[in-house]
Amino acid sequence: MRSNKKLQNFPKSCNSQRISCFDLDHTLLRGNCCRFFGSHLYRHGFLSVFNMLYSLSCYCLHKQGVFSIADLQRKIFQRFFLGLSQTVIQAQVKQFLDIHLNELIYPPAMERLRQAQRAGHCTVILSSSPGFLVGALAERLGVDVWDATEYAVDKNHCFCSIEYFMLSDDKADFIESLTQHLGVTKQVVTAYSDSILDLSFLQTAGQAVGVNPDRALRAHCLQNNWPII
Repeated sequence: MRSNKKLQNFPKSCNSQRISCFDLDHTLLRGNCCRFFGSHLYRHGFLSVFNMLYSLSCYCLHKQGVFSIADLQRKIFQRFFLGLSQTVIQAQVKQFLDIHLNELIYPPAMERLRQAQRAGHCTVILSSSPGFLVGALAERLGVDVWDATEYAVDKNHCFCSIEYFMLSDDKADFIESLTQHLGVTKQVVTAYSDSILDLSFLQTAGQAVGVNPDRALRAHCLQNNWPII
């Protein structure tokens, strides 16, 4: 099990007895935040038409099952983010969210997040998307803790490598670490996702919820009486 760095600064004083944990892309958001952010970068002159088409083709190959999530992340990182300034990208993320956040949200899942926050749950976002996007979104949505695929930076604060991925098994590990940290069992965890690729993550929770699930996850939800929103 990978050490969950995001939990190192999580307050020991948190006494929440319930956990609500959300995937991000196609769950709390209507689509993929990287694809939306890529469109923003294209409109503001950071991506050429050729590079935008390249990213879309990679995304399509992922949806067709040719590329895994990790494959997709590697190709996008190598093509677009390697060597870019973290500070410049963070500024673009802020501008992107200032303009587009409200239209990105998927309301049924967002209402579940707000209900959980009102009820005093520990709220979590776990995503395979890059941390510079996920962290900024998590801060604006007011969740307690998040983790994501992380890009390492060099001494000049430029992206130099992918430090680690946040995939389904990693999300499951995170939930196990969080329940141990809070001294609770998996039965108090509710997990939300759209994809069968997150099955191990969903199975770690006491209650799994399909959010606009893909065909395979929808079938699994119906077979196991998991709610669908």
